[in-house]
Amino acid sequence: MTTIANIVDAVAAPYTVWHTLRGIEPEMQGARPHFVAGNASVTFRVRHNGERKILKCYTRTNPHLAAIYGNEFHPRELCIVDIVGRKVWIDCLLTPYIEGVTLDEALCSAKSGEELKALASAFDAFARQLLTMERAHGDLKPENLIVTPSGKIKAIDWDAAFLPSFAGEPAPEIGTAAYQHPLRSIDIFDKHIDDYSIAFLSVFLHFAAIDNATLEHFRKYHEPLLSPREILRGRVNELERICELFAQQGMAREYRLAQMLRSAQPRLFNLQSIFLPAITSSAYSAEEDSAPYLDVANGYWGCRDNERWLIEPLFDNGYEPSDGVMLTELGGYMHFVDFTGRIVKSFPLSTRVKPMRNGETTAHYANGEQECIKAADLLQSFDK
Repeated sequence: MTTIANIVDAVAAPYTVWHTLRGIEPEMQGARPHFVAGNASVTFRVRHNGERKILKCYTRTNPHLAAIYGNEFHPRELCIVDIVGRKVWIDCLLTPYIEGVTLDEALCSAKSGEELKALASAFDAFARQLLTMERAHGDLKPENLIVTPSGKIKAIDWDAAFLPSFAGEPAPEIGTAAYQHPLRSIDIFDKHIDDYSIAFLSVFLHFAAIDNATLEHFRKYHEPLLSPREILRGRVNELERICELFAQQGMAREYRLAQMLRSAQPRLFNLQSIFLPAITSSAYSAEEDSAPYLDVANGYWGCRDNERWLIEPLFDNGYEPSDGVMLTELGGYMHFVDFTGRIVKSFPLSTRVKPMRNGETTAHYANGEQECIKAADLLQSFDK
Protein backbone atom coordinates (compact mmCIF):
# COMPACT_ATOMS: atom_id res chain seq x y z
CA MET A 1 0.00 0.00 0.00
CA THR A 2 1.31 3.45 -1.01
CA THR A 3 1.12 6.15 1.67
CA ILE A 4 1.69 9.89 1.65
CA ALA A 5 4.72 9.42 3.91
CA ASN A 6 6.26 6.96 1.43
CA ILE A 7 5.94 9.51 -1.37
CA VAL A 8 7.29 12.41 0.71
CA ASP A 9 10.26 10.30 1.79
CA ALA A 10 11.01 9.33 -1.81
CA VAL A 11 10.85 12.90 -3.14
CA ALA A 12 13.03 14.13 -0.24
CA ALA A 13 15.65 11.41 -0.61
CA PRO A 14 19.04 12.55 -2.03
CA TYR A 15 19.17 9.54 -4.36
CA THR A 16 15.56 9.42 -5.56
CA VAL A 17 15.01 6.94 -8.39
CA TRP A 18 13.18 8.49 -11.34
CA HIS A 19 12.29 6.69 -14.55
CA THR A 20 12.79 9.56 -17.03
CA LEU A 21 12.91 12.81 -15.08
CA ARG A 22 16.16 14.42 -14.00
CA GLY A 23 17.00 17.57 -12.08
CA ILE A 24 14.02 17.52 -9.69
CA GLU A 25 14.66 19.53 -6.51
CA PRO A 26 11.78 19.91 -4.03
CA GLU A 27 11.24 23.22 -2.24
CA MET A 28 11.92 22.50 1.41
CA GLN A 29 10.08 23.56 4.54
CA GLY A 30 12.66 22.93 7.20
CA ALA A 31 13.99 19.41 6.72
CA ARG A 32 10.96 18.20 4.73
CA PRO A 33 9.58 19.05 1.29
CA HIS A 34 6.68 21.49 1.15
CA PHE A 35 3.65 19.42 0.03
CA VAL A 36 -0.15 19.32 -0.08
CA ALA A 37 -1.98 15.99 0.18
CA GLY A 38 -5.24 15.34 -1.66
CA ASN A 39 -7.59 12.38 -2.05
CA ALA A 40 -5.48 10.63 -4.67
CA SER A 41 -2.21 12.54 -4.86
CA VAL A 42 0.55 14.47 -3.15
CA THR A 43 1.62 17.79 -4.69
CA PHE A 44 5.04 19.43 -4.35
CA ARG A 45 6.61 22.69 -5.46
CA VAL A 46 9.86 21.79 -7.16
CA ARG A 47 12.66 23.09 -9.33
CA HIS A 48 13.12 21.18 -12.56
CA ASN A 49 16.42 22.01 -14.22
CA GLY A 50 16.24 25.34 -12.40
CA GLU A 51 12.67 26.17 -13.45
CA ARG A 52 9.86 26.35 -10.88
CA LYS A 53 7.20 23.68 -11.45
CA ILE A 54 4.51 21.62 -9.74
CA LEU A 55 5.09 17.90 -9.19
CA LYS A 56 2.04 15.78 -8.49
CA CYS A 57 2.51 12.16 -7.37
CA TYR A 58 -0.51 9.86 -7.54
CA THR A 59 -1.51 7.32 -4.90
CA ARG A 60 -3.87 5.61 -7.34
CA THR A 61 -4.12 5.35 -11.11
CA ASN A 62 -6.35 7.45 -13.33
CA PRO A 63 -6.63 6.14 -16.93
CA HIS A 64 -7.51 9.62 -18.28
CA LEU A 65 -4.37 11.48 -17.22
CA ALA A 66 -2.30 10.80 -20.35
CA ALA A 67 -5.08 12.16 -22.60
CA ILE A 68 -5.70 15.18 -20.36
CA TYR A 69 -2.10 16.27 -19.82
CA GLY A 70 -0.14 14.86 -22.76
CA ASN A 71 3.64 15.01 -22.30
CA GLU A 72 3.31 16.53 -18.84
CA PHE A 73 2.11 13.16 -17.54
CA HIS A 74 4.81 10.63 -16.65
CA PRO A 75 3.46 7.10 -15.98
CA ARG A 76 5.35 4.88 -13.54
CA GLU A 77 7.87 7.66 -12.97
CA LEU A 78 8.83 7.67 -9.29
CA CYS A 79 10.12 4.64 -7.40
CA ILE A 80 9.00 4.47 -3.78
CA VAL A 81 9.28 1.86 -1.05
CA ASP A 82 5.88 1.00 0.44
CA ILE A 83 5.08 0.06 4.06
CA VAL A 84 6.03 -3.59 3.54
CA GLY A 85 9.37 -2.79 1.86
CA ARG A 86 8.33 -3.36 -1.75
CA LYS A 87 9.50 -1.06 -4.55
CA VAL A 88 6.56 0.51 -6.38
CA TRP A 89 6.54 2.80 -9.42
CA ILE A 90 3.93 5.55 -9.24
CA ASP A 91 2.54 7.98 -11.81
CA CYS A 92 3.63 11.63 -11.75
CA LEU A 93 2.59 14.91 -13.33
CA LEU A 94 5.04 17.76 -13.88
CA THR A 95 3.45 21.07 -14.91
CA PRO A 96 4.54 24.73 -15.06
CA TYR A 97 4.05 26.72 -11.89
CA ILE A 98 1.32 29.37 -12.27
CA GLU A 99 2.21 32.56 -10.42
CA GLY A 100 -0.55 33.92 -8.23
CA VAL A 101 -2.83 32.95 -5.36
CA THR A 102 -5.87 30.71 -5.22
CA LEU A 103 -9.27 32.34 -5.54
CA ASP A 104 -9.89 31.16 -1.99
CA GLU A 105 -6.91 33.20 -0.79
CA ALA A 106 -7.84 36.19 -2.94
CA LEU A 107 -11.34 36.31 -1.46
CA CYS A 108 -9.97 36.20 2.06
CA SER A 109 -7.45 38.99 1.45
CA ALA A 110 -9.53 41.38 -0.68
CA LYS A 111 -9.68 44.83 0.89
CA SER A 112 -12.51 46.47 -1.06
CA GLY A 113 -15.69 45.88 -2.98
CA GLU A 114 -13.90 46.87 -6.17
CA GLU A 115 -11.36 44.06 -5.67
CA LEU A 116 -14.22 41.60 -5.14
CA LYS A 117 -16.05 42.81 -8.25
CA ALA A 118 -12.81 42.40 -10.22
CA LEU A 119 -12.55 38.78 -9.01
CA ALA A 120 -16.15 38.11 -10.06
CA SER A 121 -15.52 39.64 -13.50
CA ALA A 122 -12.29 37.66 -13.88
CA PHE A 123 -14.14 34.43 -13.08
CA ASP A 124 -16.84 35.26 -15.63
CA ALA A 125 -14.17 35.83 -18.29
CA PHE A 126 -12.55 32.49 -17.41
CA ALA A 127 -15.94 30.73 -17.47
CA ARG A 128 -16.87 32.18 -20.86
CA GLN A 129 -13.63 30.81 -22.27
CA LEU A 130 -14.24 27.41 -20.66
CA LEU A 131 -17.77 27.23 -22.05
CA THR A 132 -16.42 27.61 -25.60
CA MET A 133 -13.85 24.81 -25.18
CA GLU A 134 -14.44 21.15 -26.03
CA ARG A 135 -13.20 20.05 -22.60
CA ALA A 136 -14.73 20.58 -19.18
CA HIS A 137 -12.88 20.83 -15.86
CA GLY A 138 -14.97 18.63 -13.57
CA ASP A 139 -14.06 20.14 -10.17
CA LEU A 140 -14.37 23.91 -10.25
CA LYS A 141 -13.91 25.48 -6.82
CA PRO A 142 -11.92 28.42 -5.39
CA GLU A 143 -8.98 26.18 -4.42
CA ASN A 144 -8.62 25.03 -8.04
CA LEU A 145 -8.61 28.55 -9.51
CA ILE A 146 -5.49 30.73 -9.55
CA VAL A 147 -5.71 34.53 -9.67
CA THR A 148 -2.60 35.63 -11.57
CA PRO A 149 -0.72 38.90 -10.93
CA SER A 150 -2.45 40.36 -14.01
CA GLY A 151 -5.86 39.64 -12.46
CA LYS A 152 -6.82 36.78 -14.78
CA ILE A 153 -8.07 33.44 -13.48
CA LYS A 154 -6.63 30.10 -14.57
CA ALA A 155 -7.72 26.62 -13.54
CA ILE A 156 -5.45 23.96 -12.06
CA ASP A 157 -6.03 20.28 -11.26
CA TRP A 158 -7.74 19.01 -14.41
CA ASP A 159 -7.70 15.38 -13.21
CA ALA A 160 -11.51 15.10 -13.41
CA ALA A 161 -11.70 16.73 -16.85
CA PHE A 162 -14.00 15.60 -19.65
CA LEU A 163 -12.64 15.32 -23.19
CA PRO A 164 -14.76 14.28 -26.20
CA SER A 165 -12.74 11.04 -26.39
CA PHE A 166 -14.14 10.06 -22.95
CA ALA A 167 -17.77 10.08 -24.13
CA GLY A 168 -19.71 7.08 -22.85
CA GLU A 169 -17.38 6.43 -19.91
CA PRO A 170 -18.26 6.92 -16.23
CA ALA A 171 -16.79 10.00 -14.54
CA PRO A 172 -13.68 9.29 -12.42
CA GLU A 173 -15.03 11.67 -9.74
CA ILE A 174 -17.96 14.03 -9.21
CA GLY A 175 -16.33 17.19 -7.89
CA THR A 176 -16.64 19.00 -4.57
CA ALA A 177 -20.14 18.93 -3.07
CA ALA A 178 -20.19 22.60 -2.00
CA TYR A 179 -20.02 23.68 -5.67
CA GLN A 180 -21.85 20.84 -7.43
CA HIS A 181 -25.46 19.94 -8.10
CA PRO A 182 -26.44 17.22 -5.57
CA LEU A 183 -27.66 14.90 -8.34
CA ARG A 184 -24.40 14.89 -10.27
CA SER A 185 -23.20 11.28 -10.48
CA ILE A 186 -20.55 9.25 -12.29
CA ASP A 187 -23.16 8.61 -15.00
CA ILE A 188 -23.06 12.30 -15.95
CA PHE A 189 -19.80 12.77 -17.80
CA ASP A 190 -19.99 15.18 -20.72
CA LYS A 191 -19.39 18.82 -21.65
CA HIS A 192 -22.06 19.91 -19.14
CA ILE A 193 -20.33 18.73 -15.94
CA ASP A 194 -19.22 22.31 -15.17
CA ASP A 195 -22.60 23.96 -15.82
CA TYR A 196 -23.87 24.13 -12.26
CA SER A 197 -20.47 25.03 -10.79
CA ILE A 198 -20.05 27.93 -13.24
CA ALA A 199 -23.48 29.36 -12.41
CA PHE A 200 -22.99 28.79 -8.68
CA LEU A 201 -19.52 30.36 -8.48
CA SER A 202 -20.52 33.37 -10.57
CA VAL A 203 -23.56 34.01 -8.35
CA PHE A 204 -21.51 33.52 -5.19
CA LEU A 205 -18.69 35.85 -6.29
CA HIS A 206 -20.97 38.66 -7.49
CA PHE A 207 -23.05 38.44 -4.34
CA ALA A 208 -19.99 38.40 -2.07
CA ALA A 209 -18.94 41.66 -3.74
CA ILE A 210 -22.15 43.42 -2.60
CA ASP A 211 -23.09 41.52 0.57
CA ASN A 212 -20.68 41.55 3.49
CA ALA A 213 -22.39 38.69 5.37
CA THR A 214 -21.73 36.33 2.46
CA LEU A 215 -18.07 37.30 2.32
CA GLU A 216 -17.52 37.01 6.09
CA HIS A 217 -19.12 33.55 6.19
CA PHE A 218 -16.76 32.36 3.46
CA ARG A 219 -13.74 33.86 5.20
CA LYS A 220 -14.68 32.06 8.42
CA TYR A 221 -15.70 28.64 7.04
CA HIS A 222 -14.03 28.60 3.57
CA GLU A 223 -17.24 27.56 1.88
CA PRO A 224 -20.27 29.56 0.69
CA LEU A 225 -23.28 30.27 2.86
CA LEU A 226 -25.44 29.25 -0.10
CA SER A 227 -25.73 25.43 -0.32
CA PRO A 228 -26.70 23.41 -3.43
CA ARG A 229 -28.06 20.61 -1.23
CA GLU A 230 -30.25 23.03 0.73
CA ILE A 231 -31.59 24.52 -2.51
CA LEU A 232 -32.56 21.09 -3.84
CA ARG A 233 -34.31 20.32 -0.53
CA GLY A 234 -36.45 23.41 -1.01
CA ARG A 235 -34.70 25.50 1.63
CA VAL A 236 -34.26 28.58 -0.54
CA ASN A 237 -34.32 31.51 1.88
CA GLU A 238 -30.71 32.41 1.11
CA LEU A 239 -31.23 32.02 -2.64
CA GLU A 240 -34.32 34.24 -2.47
CA ARG A 241 -32.29 36.86 -0.58
CA ILE A 242 -29.68 36.76 -3.33
CA CYS A 243 -32.27 37.06 -6.11
CA GLU A 244 -33.93 39.98 -4.33
CA LEU A 245 -30.71 41.98 -4.05
CA PHE A 246 -29.70 41.22 -7.65
CA ALA A 247 -33.14 42.38 -8.84
CA GLN A 248 -32.95 45.50 -6.68
CA GLN A 249 -29.61 46.48 -8.22
CA GLY A 250 -30.58 45.56 -11.78
CA MET A 251 -27.98 42.78 -12.02
CA ALA A 252 -29.89 40.92 -14.70
CA ARG A 253 -27.33 38.29 -15.72
CA GLU A 254 -26.58 37.39 -12.11
CA TYR A 255 -30.32 37.25 -11.37
CA ARG A 256 -30.84 34.77 -14.22
CA LEU A 257 -27.91 32.62 -13.06
CA ALA A 258 -29.26 32.59 -9.51
CA GLN A 259 -32.63 31.41 -10.79
CA MET A 260 -30.89 28.57 -12.65
CA LEU A 261 -29.55 27.22 -9.34
CA ARG A 262 -33.06 25.89 -8.64
CA SER A 263 -32.64 23.42 -11.52
CA ALA A 264 -33.71 19.86 -10.73
CA GLN A 265 -30.99 18.59 -13.08
CA PRO A 266 -27.20 19.15 -13.07
CA ARG A 267 -27.07 20.04 -16.76
CA LEU A 268 -28.01 23.68 -17.44
CA PHE A 269 -28.68 23.62 -21.16
CA ASN A 270 -29.52 27.34 -21.32
CA LEU A 271 -26.34 28.41 -19.54
CA GLN A 272 -24.54 29.66 -22.64
CA SER A 273 -27.50 31.77 -23.77
CA ILE A 274 -27.52 33.49 -20.36
CA PHE A 275 -23.82 33.53 -19.58
CA LEU A 276 -22.17 34.42 -22.87
CA PRO A 277 -22.53 38.10 -23.79
CA ALA A 278 -25.12 38.93 -26.40
CA ILE A 279 -23.62 42.39 -26.95
CA THR A 280 -21.08 42.68 -29.74
CA SER A 281 -17.84 44.60 -29.43
CA SER A 282 -18.98 47.55 -31.54
CA ALA A 283 -20.49 50.39 -29.54
CA TYR A 284 -23.71 52.24 -30.34
CA SER A 285 -23.47 55.74 -31.79
CA ALA A 286 -26.35 58.21 -31.75
CA GLU A 287 -25.43 59.18 -35.34
CA GLU A 288 -26.26 55.73 -36.69
CA ASP A 289 -29.23 55.31 -39.01
CA SER A 290 -30.86 52.36 -37.22
CA ALA A 291 -32.87 53.39 -34.17
CA PRO A 292 -32.73 51.15 -31.07
CA TYR A 293 -35.86 49.11 -30.47
CA LEU A 294 -37.31 46.71 -27.91
CA ASP A 295 -36.82 43.00 -28.70
CA VAL A 296 -37.11 39.63 -27.00
CA ALA A 297 -34.95 36.48 -26.98
CA ASN A 298 -35.54 33.26 -25.05
CA GLY A 299 -38.46 34.93 -23.28
CA TYR A 300 -36.43 37.87 -21.92
CA TRP A 301 -36.38 41.50 -23.04
CA GLY A 302 -33.61 43.75 -24.21
CA CYS A 303 -32.80 46.48 -26.71
CA ARG A 304 -31.08 46.22 -30.07
CA ASP A 305 -30.51 47.92 -33.35
CA ASN A 306 -30.32 46.22 -36.73
CA GLU A 307 -26.88 44.72 -36.06
CA ARG A 308 -26.45 44.00 -32.36
CA TRP A 309 -27.86 43.92 -28.87
CA LEU A 310 -27.33 47.16 -26.97
CA ILE A 311 -29.03 45.98 -23.78
CA GLU A 312 -28.82 42.23 -23.38
CA PRO A 313 -32.12 40.32 -23.41
CA LEU A 314 -32.15 39.37 -19.73
CA PHE A 315 -35.00 41.43 -18.24
CA ASP A 316 -38.50 40.25 -17.24
CA ASN A 317 -40.06 43.11 -19.13
CA GLY A 318 -39.04 46.11 -21.18
CA TYR A 319 -40.53 49.19 -22.84
CA GLU A 320 -39.69 50.89 -26.10
CA PRO A 321 -36.44 52.84 -25.66
CA SER A 322 -36.22 56.56 -26.18
CA ASP A 323 -33.85 59.42 -25.43
CA GLY A 324 -30.87 57.09 -24.91
CA VAL A 325 -32.46 54.88 -22.22
CA MET A 326 -34.89 52.01 -21.86
CA LEU A 327 -37.20 51.27 -18.93
CA THR A 328 -36.86 47.65 -17.78
CA GLU A 329 -38.28 45.41 -15.06
CA LEU A 330 -36.42 42.74 -13.09
CA GLY A 331 -37.96 40.79 -10.21
CA GLY A 332 -40.54 43.53 -9.65
CA TYR A 333 -37.97 46.38 -9.64
CA MET A 334 -37.93 49.05 -12.35
CA HIS A 335 -34.66 50.33 -13.84
CA PHE A 336 -33.64 52.76 -16.55
CA VAL A 337 -30.77 51.29 -18.60
CA ASP A 338 -28.64 53.16 -21.14
CA PHE A 339 -27.50 51.74 -24.47
CA THR A 340 -24.24 50.42 -23.01
CA GLY A 341 -26.20 48.23 -20.58
CA ARG A 342 -25.49 50.41 -17.52
CA ILE A 343 -28.17 50.91 -14.89
CA VAL A 344 -28.59 54.70 -14.67
CA LYS A 345 -31.63 54.82 -12.36
CA SER A 346 -33.30 52.24 -10.11
CA PHE A 347 -36.58 52.44 -8.23
CA PRO A 348 -37.95 50.84 -5.04
CA LEU A 349 -40.66 48.20 -5.23
CA SER A 350 -44.19 49.42 -6.02
CA THR A 351 -42.93 52.51 -7.84
CA ARG A 352 -45.06 53.50 -10.83
CA VAL A 353 -43.04 54.92 -13.68
CA LYS A 354 -43.51 55.12 -17.44
CA PRO A 355 -40.96 55.27 -20.28
CA MET A 356 -39.44 58.60 -21.26
CA ARG A 357 -41.61 60.87 -23.36
CA ASN A 358 -40.00 63.96 -24.88
CA GLY A 359 -36.99 63.27 -22.68
CA GLU A 360 -38.72 63.06 -19.29
CA THR A 361 -41.09 61.07 -17.11
CA THR A 362 -42.51 61.08 -13.57
CA ALA A 363 -41.94 58.42 -10.91
CA HIS A 364 -44.76 57.86 -8.42
CA TYR A 365 -43.39 56.30 -5.22
CA ALA A 366 -45.36 54.11 -2.80
CA ASN A 367 -45.17 56.79 -0.07
CA GLY A 368 -47.02 59.26 -2.29
CA GLU A 369 -43.98 61.28 -3.36
CA GLN A 370 -43.34 62.10 -7.02
CA GLU A 371 -40.11 62.76 -8.89
CA CYS A 372 -39.60 64.33 -12.31
CA ILE A 373 -36.84 62.45 -14.12
CA LYS A 374 -35.06 63.71 -17.23
CA ALA A 375 -33.12 61.39 -19.50
CA ALA A 376 -30.41 63.97 -20.11
CA ASP A 377 -29.78 64.28 -16.37
CA LEU A 378 -29.49 60.49 -15.96
CA LEU A 379 -26.97 60.14 -18.76
CA GLN A 380 -24.98 63.20 -17.77
CA SER A 381 -24.74 62.30 -14.06
CA PHE A 382 -23.67 58.76 -14.84
CA ASP A 383 -20.93 59.91 -17.21
CA LYS A 384 -19.37 62.33 -14.72
